[in-house]
Amino acid sequence: MTSSPPLVPPSSDPRIRVAPPAKTNSWQEVAAIAEILGVKLDPWQELVLQVACGERADYRWAANVVGLSVPRQNGKTLLLAVRAVCGAILFNERKIIVSAHMQDTAREVFNQINEWIDDVPALAKRIAPGGVYTSITREEIRFTNGVRIEFKSRRKGRGLSGDLVLLDEAQILSRESWAKVNSARSARPNPQAWLTGTPPTPQDDGAVFQEVRDKAIAGQAMRAGPVAYLEWAAEPDDDPEAEETRARANPAWHTRINLDVVESEYATYSPGQFARERLGIWDEVVGVKPWRIIAEPDWQAAAVDAAGVPVSELIAYGVKFSSDGELVGLAVAVKDDDGRIHLESLGVDMMPSGARRLVPWLAGQAQPVAVDGASGAGDFRNQLIAAGLPPRKVVVLKTSEAIDAHAGLLRALDAGEVTHFDQEGVNLAVAALARRKIGQGFGWKSANDDVDITPLDAVTLAHWRAEQLRNPRPRKMEWR
Repeated sequence: MTSSPPLVPPSSDPRIRVAPPAKTNSWQEVAAIAEILGVKLDPWQELVLQVACGERADYRWAANVVGLSVPRQNGKTLLLAVRAVCGAILFNERKIIVSAHMQDTAREVFNQINEWIDDVPALAKRIAPGGVYTSITREEIRFTNGVRIEFKSRRKGRGLSGDLVLLDEAQILSRESWAKVNSARSARPNPQAWLTGTPPTPQDDGAVFQEVRDKAIAGQAMRAGPVAYLEWAAEPDDDPEAEETRARANPAWHTRINLDVVESEYATYSPGQFARERLGIWDEVVGVKPWRIIAEPDWQAAAVDAAGVPVSELIAYGVKFSSDGELVGLAVAVKDDDGRIHLESLGVDMMPSGARRLVPWLAGQAQPVAVDGASGAGDFRNQLIAAGLPPRKVVVLKTSEAIDAHAGLLRALDAGEVTHFDQEGVNLAVAALARRKIGQGFGWKSANDDVDITPLDAVTLAHWRAEQLRNPRPRKMEWR
């Protein structure tokens, strides 16, 4: 059936709305079923359904992929639950997957649908006898028409293909998981995938969500098909303290949002964190895209003058050997009086002469050292011990520790727990930063062949070692 757009209050207008052309639309039928379930959808939720439920002349979905970026607690879980139930009883989508990065998030949709089954006889009679599976390893709902809804964590990465796939926490959706979703889509007669979430943080694996957003804005189809996209967010120049700014980014501002909690978020989050989590602003919107991993405003906000950092008792060094074996970098981490860790690059030198000079100097400092790099780290540790530094003070990072080191620096920056000198070499490295895969995590690499990131690598190691000293954890024994 055709329909006109619903009336949306000003605070519910999305910042971005992209919808492929449609001949008919089923969103009103979905809204009617929601009412039977006892749900009065918000105008913004109806608008999402209108964009997502557009159909072509052959009654296939106009959008094979639907992207939705909206801050938390606005009613996204409820919307996904309604769409899943309607997929089962209205659209006869035979296999429906509700997935999130963590099982607890997918379970929120499962619990919501179970509440409706308990409270709404019209839905309960459509559930197959014994069709609700509640074990931790198998959360599933089966309908009398043969449709099943499965609720899965993406951490295991299996069984993510279906006629309807609802992917929450899309800001943490890896390419591997997305490939599994798409692998069987060609065999489905009318598939649709939803990707819903918030703007990715620098440490999130948000490339797929970013691509959905970029393709929609550019008017390009993905390999999976035409893209629809809606984004609720403030403008980057809006005053984050103003209620109208917060209402613009949160379409359920006047219905579901706890205003006291938002004020608490503003008081405790970093500016970048509040912009992403509550105001829905993507980093690239504020001109951060050239700074690929660490947001430029967050990095600049952590810069301090040298005179403002008192030396404390907690001190550690980081030594990084570049991957090509040509350079060695040195950095230091100091705890300041506010409990934050201050980071400074002490320079980069050529190998091997630089390493030879470092050994006696570091041994004379008698402070903990973290070392990393395939080209010489183990031998460098042996030289430091031979020069008199106790073995317990020299740590060569294992793979899992290297992953923790990189993620830990991003987390600390986002939380405002670190400071640094405004050093050109480190700034250039941060601006050119890209990810490289390490085991099940990531490390740094340079996206610009002319920029060396060894200074930032060393800073990352120094920060990790300082954190280890502040929050000591025993290292697992390695069998050799």
